[in-house]
Amino acid sequence: MYGIGIFAEKSVGYINESNLECLTTMLHALKESLAIPQGDEKTKVYGHTRDNSIAAIGRILKNHSDKVDSMEILNLWLSLLPIKFDKNEGYICHAMLVDLVNVNP
Repeated sequence: MYGIGIFAEKSVGYINESNLECLTTMLHALKESLAIPQGDEKTKVYGHTRDNSIAAIGRILKNHSDKVDSMEILNLWLSLLPIKFDKNEGYICHAMLVDLVNVNP
């Protein structure tokens, strides 16, 4: 999941109509990865994966909002915050949220 987020950051300007399906497929995979099995132990095991998926969705939104349904993705991303396990991703996502609010007051 982390790698998909990095791809979203590094591929700005490289996603076009011919490879847009790749971005759409990655977004679908991220949404699927958010389902965490129930139970305290599984929450701990899957929590970092979930946080990385949320961060990757945020990176897609930030870097490719013109190529995806940005309102749908924004609503999904906002509903998934806050990041609970991965402190570094939490800082990054919350900074993205602040940037988003500052750009669109």
